[in-house]
Amino acid sequence: MPPELSPRIYCINPLLVGPNGWPRLLDHCVALGFDHVLIARDTAGVGSTSSSVMTAGADDAMLEILLHECAARDVRVLVDLSLSAVGSRDPLLQQHPEWFDAPQASHHAALDPRHYAAYRSSARMRWEDAAAAEAALAWWRRHLANLTDLGVAGFICCAPAQTPHAIWESLSDSLRERHACCHFFAWTPGCSSGQMALLAQCGFDGVFSSGAWWDFRADWWAREHEALRAIAAPIAFPEDPFGARLARQWQWSDPDIAQRGALRALHFAAAVGSGWLMPMGFEYGLQEPLFGGFADADAYHEACARSAYDLSADAAAANRFVAEVGSRYYGARIGMRSAPHAPLALIERRLLSEDEAALPPLWIAVNSDLQLAQFRPPALPRDAELLPDAAAGMRADQEADQEADPLMRDTIAPGALLALRIRPAPPVVVVPNRSKRPAQQAARAPRIAIEAVTPSVDNGRFPVKRIVGDALNIEADILIDGHDHLAVHVVWRAADSREWQSVPMRDAGNDRWQAQLPLQRIGRHFFAIEAWRDAFETYRDELEKKSRAGLDLTLELEEGRQLVQQAAKAATGEDADMLKAIAEELEVRGGVKNKRENKAAAKSRDQEKQQDKQQDKQQDKPALRNAERTARLLAPEVGALMQRHLPRQFAARSETEYMVDVERGAARFASWYELFPRSQSGDEHRHGTFIDVIAHLPRIAAMGFDTLYFPPIHPIGRRNRKGRNNSLTPQPDDPGSPYAIGADEGGHDAIHPALGSLEDFRALRRAAASHGLELALDFAIQCAPDHPWLTEHPDWFAWRPDGSMRYAENPPKKYEDIVNVDFYADGAVPDLWIALRDVVLLWAGEGVRSFRVDNPHTKPLPFWEWMIADVRGRYPDTLFLSEAFTRPKMMYRLAKAGFSQSYTYFTWRHAKQEFIDYLVELNRLPVRDFFRPNFFVNTPDINPYFLQRSGRPGFLIRAALAATLSGLWGVYNGFELCEAAPVPGKEEYLNSEKYQIREWDWKRPGNIVAEITQLNQLRRANPALQTHMGVHFQNIGNSNLLAFIKATERLGDASRFGDNVVLVVINLDPFNTQAGELELPLWQFDLPDHGVLAVEDLARGHRFDWHGKRHAVTLDPQDTPYAIWRLQPQGQA
Repeated sequence: MPPELSPRIYCINPLLVGPNGWPRLLDHCVALGFDHVLIARDTAGVGSTSSSVMTAGADDAMLEILLHECAARDVRVLVDLSLSAVGSRDPLLQQHPEWFDAPQASHHAALDPRHYAAYRSSARMRWEDAAAAEAALAWWRRHLANLTDLGVAGFICCAPAQTPHAIWESLSDSLRERHACCHFFAWTPGCSSGQMALLAQCGFDGVFSSGAWWDFRADWWAREHEALRAIAAPIAFPEDPFGARLARQWQWSDPDIAQRGALRALHFAAAVGSGWLMPMGFEYGLQEPLFGGFADADAYHEACARSAYDLSADAAAANRFVAEVGSRYYGARIGMRSAPHAPLALIERRLLSEDEAALPPLWIAVNSDLQLAQFRPPALPRDAELLPDAAAGMRADQEADQEADPLMRDTIAPGALLALRIRPAPPVVVVPNRSKRPAQQAARAPRIAIEAVTPSVDNGRFPVKRIVGDALNIEADILIDGHDHLAVHVVWRAADSREWQSVPMRDAGNDRWQAQLPLQRIGRHFFAIEAWRDAFETYRDELEKKSRAGLDLTLELEEGRQLVQQAAKAATGEDADMLKAIAEELEVRGGVKNKRENKAAAKSRDQEKQQDKQQDKQQDKPALRNAERTARLLAPEVGALMQRHLPRQFAARSETEYMVDVERGAARFASWYELFPRSQSGDEHRHGTFIDVIAHLPRIAAMGFDTLYFPPIHPIGRRNRKGRNNSLTPQPDDPGSPYAIGADEGGHDAIHPALGSLEDFRALRRAAASHGLELALDFAIQCAPDHPWLTEHPDWFAWRPDGSMRYAENPPKKYEDIVNVDFYADGAVPDLWIALRDVVLLWAGEGVRSFRVDNPHTKPLPFWEWMIADVRGRYPDTLFLSEAFTRPKMMYRLAKAGFSQSYTYFTWRHAKQEFIDYLVELNRLPVRDFFRPNFFVNTPDINPYFLQRSGRPGFLIRAALAATLSGLWGVYNGFELCEAAPVPGKEEYLNSEKYQIREWDWKRPGNIVAEITQLNQLRRANPALQTHMGVHFQNIGNSNLLAFIKATERLGDASRFGDNVVLVVINLDPFNTQAGELELPLWQFDLPDHGVLAVEDLARGHRFDWHGKRHAVTLDPQDTPYAIWRLQPQGQA
């Protein structure tokens, strides 16, 4: 079939045309853009009559009239052709019964998917009978020749696989000799793959695709299309012309869905076929089948008149597309560019042509879902749209509507089809540099590749964090071409040293190298990786292999001697003398002749060797044999000398010097306790002092806390001071919020007079240290409106046009008593930055080494990175806790900037999966290298809803979660007393200490002091609980039970548990008893599934054994909502 054909076929049931309806119907076909009509076989159920153009002796005069009407409209006529069987009433059967088998019911219907009613009783042609076949073939030649003489343009050959391919080939060849433009199209739906393979020999001009039955998801359609291409170019159709209509086939009851599906089928047939066929009435969305669905022409026309929609304009647009665009892709290869069952089918039609620029591939995207839009793939640009969405009609090279909703432009509407002709962008061609410089530069580039260095945060931009005493495990991929050996070292130094130290790395396999650095000093360190070609080790490896093989090593030994000479020249002192002596030992009398030496050089060398021989005789110096020389070169002491002094070949160094911040242990393991010093007098009418706090130190230390944290201790502003419960109308004796820093008495560098003097603070710090407590202060960069800085440094603030200042906000909270500095105000850089740093240095000078920083995410990141590094440069043991309740990435960025620890959203996590997901995230790279969570169970600002409603069990649950999941946890005083009285409807404390002095009953009934004390004791006794890492969540079969193992890491095998293994199960339901079956990973203890574990109940003090891996656990929250066990394989306890 020539490309210019690409037939656009309108399939007609002649019984539905009417006696005078042909002109109007043909005009309709032409208006829609069809250039062929298929006059399908009579299906009235009365056999072949004179109305069938295929019947022998048909009314040629009537046929001539029809063909004349078509020719006048430049429309070609196709007719049905079946050579495999005829109806039981067909005249040909009556004339030549010897050509056929006896008629059988439904025989042809089983062979032909169109299931003609006339063939429900049919007779099969006996093509296997040579005499019958010869006579029948002659008859068909004459009959078809008569039809083509009258003007029939071609034939649709039904059930083609049921007729021998030789018959089709002979028949088509004979007719083409008579009429070159006569075409034979095979109706292939229903053919098997084996049958299609035989049809390739028949000479068909076209075949028909089964795409009308495709759901746009399954993978069979593309395979079938390519199989059909081996026969001829596939023609498509939107619905089966001889079976059920599309809506009935897919059971679309909704009219809108049916119209959308019909339009998609129409667009698809036009877009993928090398021509297409549309059944009569498809454009009106008729539900009744074309054949057998209407009594007569009037019934058909009435159905068309009352149709729900009319796709005539869309059919016309499709025909224009096929004529102007689709025909150019005649016979194109189909490629699926989407995965099977994807919601969006992505198809590429590509001609096998070298000139893609002239005709680039056609891409077709089809939304398989008629109700949901799909995102448009990035591979589909918005230029050159050939087929638009739904009802917009078809037009070539449609430009995207720039006025459309940007979100909608990124989607493909339900059931829509887009066809794009994507012209490939020109490749990037670089103008060649014809000088020698590029090659020279390439030759100077590192020959050795150093990649994937770990640990590293953002490729070395920020330091990784470790604790003093840790071993830093450093790894890298290091490669060189060929099989040469490498020498690799880690070089490292402390920030206060210029001298680099070196540690060799070992090859761990697969080009991965490893080394460990013991971290013995607090502070910043740097490391880099150096690698070079180890010439001597490469040589030794070759020498050893050849020696074992028994080869002549004379030349290799001379090469080794020359390497020793090179090392001797580079060495100094005793090592140089030793290497020279080794080189002399390896000297061979007479030497090795160099074939490239000229005569003069050879003569000079021979003379030198004669002199050496004479000298050796005089000294009675025997020459070493090759075996002895080999052993000498392979000796370990020679290798050590060579490693030290042989020049490094192709030496490379990692481009980055990686940073490590080594911090003290409290950066990873600490228990924080927060209190307001002003509430420690025991009398709500008397302001507490630092001296009052000293009296509480034994109580706090006894609970096991090691860090005592105070909110700001500075003077509190009087302007806009807050009253009780955050009111805007304070009473004269209201103390105000300590976060409104600054008054006449001073700012961040001063102490609130009511708390005491600086000497009192020092006394408190010393007393705390004697109880094993260190003090942590709140560094809050905010000012009361009467802070001294506003008058002394007005250029550090942002003023509004009316001379006022905007007060601080953290929606939904408002802080009318606070204003903020402007870090980038005209006078702020660098003076404000330096002043803030000096505040921290002041308190660090007073012995404070832990700072909780208020809302650091609202201050510039560069400030924190600079300030923290500056302070730690002077006081390396300083820790910073970030109180940044903000976006996770900002929390992580603050940690990278230098914060040792961070508050988290632990307070608002309650569901089991939330804990699992978050801890898994924190244990993964890269987060584990820079972020440490401090799980505060409450704060003065946060009275969690969970605690407000859950009673004492809820407090125990949150304490157990925080104390066991993280090495860092914190408690704001009152938690141990189960304090939870809220401001109604808010997550805030009623009568909050932020705004008033409180008097506490430290022995309040129902307190959980004993439980907190025990949790802190267990944390100190079990290294596995002293970090958030090493957590392994376990199956327990209950969404209200959280089960996990915290284990130290086994040296050399991270997949196994180390020597401290703690199992924790927590009931997350504060009201109900929960039970589950725990499944333990005994393999991580090196035990079989029936192994025995020695179990110590750390909360209750019991010991027992567990046999096997499955164990029942029941937890009653009214008793203790958690269980903590220490596990060891039996016999190791």
